[in-house]
Amino acid sequence: PGWPATLKAMVRLALTTQHPIFIFWGPQHVCLYNDAYSASLGPEKHPGILGARGREAWPEIWDVIGPQIDLVMRGEGATWHENQLVPILRHGELQDVYWTYSYGPIEDEAAPSGVGGVLVICTETTRQVALAQQLTRDRGRLARLFEQAPGFIAMLSGPQHRFELANPAYLRLVGDRDVLGRTVAEALPEAA
Repeated sequence: PGWPATLKAMVRLALTTQHPIFIFWGPQHVCLYNDAYSASLGPEKHPGILGARGREAWPEIWDVIGPQIDLVMRGEGATWHENQLVPILRHGELQDVYWTYSYGPIEDEAAPSGVGGVLVICTETTRQVALAQQLTRDRGRLARLFEQAPGFIAMLSGPQHRFELANPAYLRLVGDRDVLGRTVAEALPEAA
């Protein structure tokens, strides 16, 4: 017996797109993926996991992805995960890698649940998450500098001059009003 038509269609989709695609097929979750996905793998994985069983291919993350795959395989619908930490073994070390991905069912009439496999459409977001984390740290440092400044300081943004930061000295200057997040016109109508 050959591959089911739905599996053939999903493999064709994977091989003709530039977006990273991974497929777990059958009860053993056999691994299939495209070239775009292979770019996110280290030499420990690619090409060795192509055609391997899912649990054997991904022992370091099976506790995370195994239940997600099983949910889809049971016919309970698709999943969505945004900026999810899924550490993988890559280039000789377990790396913290962030992904935005969905798991969707691949239909198969012969499967007990009607689902024969899982289509994984994913994007590695490690750089974006790291940049957002750095921005949060930088913003925290800036806020601490504002707090410690001996003079009064406020930071406004946008054409409406919305208060983003204000140190204690500034808040005392304006009568301890709640200004953060408000425009100058809202917070200090007499100044408008």
